[in-house]
Amino acid sequence: GVSMGRSIFQHDDPEGIARAVSAIVHDDATVDDALAAGGFVEA
Repeated sequence: GVSMGRSIFQHDDPEGIARAVSAIVHDDATVDDALAAGGFVEA
């Protein structure tokens, strides 16, 4: 499982960071791919 706390909920883009974490957990994404999935960098 994943524990999400205030670093997620207080982030400037909580939806994006949650998408990035989800990509790592569910899609076995790399950090770079997860950041792209969250919309933080271009793919």
